[in-house]
Amino acid sequence: MGDDLRGKRCAIYARYSSDAQREASIEDQVRICQQYVERNHGTVEADRIFTDFAIRGGSMQRPGFEALLRLIEGRSPQIDVIVTENLARVSRDFADSGQLYRQLRFAGVRMINVSDGIDTGLNSSKLTFAIKAAVADSYRDDLADMTRRGLQGRVINGYSAGGLAFGYRTVPEKGADDRVVGYRPFVDEDAARVVRRVFHLCLEGHSHAAIARRFNTESVQPPRAKTRHRRKGWVASTVRAMLHNERYAGIWKFGEREWVRVPGTNKRTPRLRDRRDVIRVERPELRIVDPQVWVAVQERLAGVRARYTRNPDGSPKGRSIPGKATRYLLSGVLTCGECGSALTVTGTAPDSRTYRCSDHLKRGTCASRIAVREVAARETIVQGIVDELGSPAVVAYLRERIAQRLRELAAEQVTEGRKRRGRLDELEKQIANLVDYLAQGNASPAVAGKLRELEAEAVRERGLLAGMENASRLQSALPTDREILDRVLDLKDLLEGEPTTAREVLRAHLAGGQLKVTQTGRHEYVARGDLIPAEYLIASGTYKKVSSTSSGGWI
Repeated sequence: MGDDLRGKRCAIYARYSSDAQREASIEDQVRICQQYVERNHGTVEADRIFTDFAIRGGSMQRPGFEALLRLIEGRSPQIDVIVTENLARVSRDFADSGQLYRQLRFAGVRMINVSDGIDTGLNSSKLTFAIKAAVADSYRDDLADMTRRGLQGRVINGYSAGGLAFGYRTVPEKGADDRVVGYRPFVDEDAARVVRRVFHLCLEGHSHAAIARRFNTESVQPPRAKTRHRRKGWVASTVRAMLHNERYAGIWKFGEREWVRVPGTNKRTPRLRDRRDVIRVERPELRIVDPQVWVAVQERLAGVRARYTRNPDGSPKGRSIPGKATRYLLSGVLTCGECGSALTVTGTAPDSRTYRCSDHLKRGTCASRIAVREVAARETIVQGIVDELGSPAVVAYLRERIAQRLRELAAEQVTEGRKRRGRLDELEKQIANLVDYLAQGNASPAVAGKLRELEAEAVRERGLLAGMENASRLQSALPTDREILDRVLDLKDLLEGEPTTAREVLRAHLAGGQLKVTQTGRHEYVARGDLIPAEYLIASGTYKKVSSTSSGGWI
């Protein structure tokens, strides 16, 4: 490699790949290349030095490198020689390197890699160039694997691997040498309250967009508000992502997705990894949302997806209007008994508002001429549900199921309590041993850090035990018939209140969240559905279905 560069039009290219490297790395590369050119009697003009700062070599899409390549395009290249420190500075992709080699040979431009000993002007360089390109590509893959393994170790040891969700913060943890060994995540209570509110608003029936609008109106600080990625406010997609984030239920995953580069570009696209390669860790101490609330929200989201993304025949539905609210309790609950489409309210005056089949009105595909007055349907159906829930048969069934569930909960709590008390005893023994060790004058930052960790875990265990004891006291009493009937009256008050919240309560008592309306006479209609008295059960289980029928004339 190397000959007289006198009279040659030379250019230099330098690059470093990440913000973690020194900017002086560019200066060092340029200096090495300039010295090489000068030793071979050449010169480089200032406008023929091309650089890329903090850009990876996995793609050719780099401003400095693209500007360099423009000089060798066309019939008359504007340079004769490109000098760089090594091939890895030019490209770390095997395919891109091969394409570049062909482009240089076609243009008649030489590339000299000072430390690699490669000169593409020599016929013998082709094999060396290919080997170096393969090594650079392999190094990039190996580096990615090593980085991922390091992050896996952090996750397994309870540290954050980045991508911390809203509701959490990290605290640096130092080792024996007083250097930071990792960042341990903790619940940020201020943000956690916002997260819990998102879940509860969802259960009350508010859409993603409606929750976002409410938070913006109330000036609730959105995620990333204090970062460079901050947004102007809440949006529906933010709410949706939070409702599906399993970390809030205490389930932390790592490696669920990998980012794959689109060939020839710097763009990356996510791809799901095999489930066997995903690390899944249960961390109850980082749980923000109660398990019951999490399950209830996921069931509601699944029901919404099933209802609004597919028609009864399996064909896709049209997109609904995001965040659109309705003032009517039974909208989205009543369906046409003929075609299964939703009944929608028509009319403006209170006395003239009626529920009609949407497919009959909009598409003409249903022959049903259902026209049920909104006021009468609401009053009759709510009263029918209250009467059914208050019947002696349902009250007796509920008391039986509650008693059974109380027995199950008592047994579960005894087992769980014994396990947690055993863990707390073990923690207290470990804490006492470490305190004795430090009291003897053994100064050790590592032991002190471990002591803080054990004490924090002991505090969590005591809190969980206290919560279990409180829950046990609250759940121990079997409600009387009168108390169950009082709950039925509470239900009536709730159903006659704010429509969005009341609608979700109503759906919780109906199998599938719907009532089918059929016409039985000229002005007579029947609403049928399976009533599930879930409101009064302590936890989910197998429910007895009670047939509920509400009917009336031009009611």
